[in-house]
Order: sequence, then C-alpha cells, then structure tokens
Amino acid sequence: MILFAFCTVLACMVLCLLLLLRVREAFSRVLFLGLESALTIAAIVLWAVHTGEGMYLDVALAFAVLGFMDVQFYAVYLRRKGEL
Repeated sequence: MILFAFCTVLACMVLCLLLLLRVREAFSRVLFLGLESALTIAAIVLWAVHTGEGMYLDVALAFAVLGFMDVQFYAVYLRRKGEL
C-alpha cells in the first residue's frame, strides 16, 4: 500500500512539473513550486516509512524548510520585479 502511495505521489510530481513549465502566470508558478516542494516531502516521508529508516525524516524536515524558503524568496523576487 505504501508503494502505491509512493508511485501516486511520483506521478503527481511529474504532472506538477509539467504544469509548472507550461503555465505563464507568475502566481501560478509560485503555487506549483510550493506544491512540488510538498510532494517531494511526501515522497521522502513515504520512503522513510517503507524502509524504516528514521534518517530520511530528518532529510524531509530539511527539505520542508528549504522548500518554504524557496517559495518565499521566489514570491519576493516576483513582487519586486512587479509580476506578482
């Protein structure tokens, strides 16, 4: 069951990446970037549960912090540029 969820999250990540590359509006890009970050964290957590390694949860926490900062910096950059 966990492997099915993991494969579903990976499929959603591919779809989100395609939408991120296709969309033109800056606000939509920020949203898809945040979604891609959340899906990456979900995939890492599912892999940690599947393998039973707690170290991957630390990696997921680091990705969560970096993903949050990445979306915030991108939004500030777009606001200063005047697109958001």
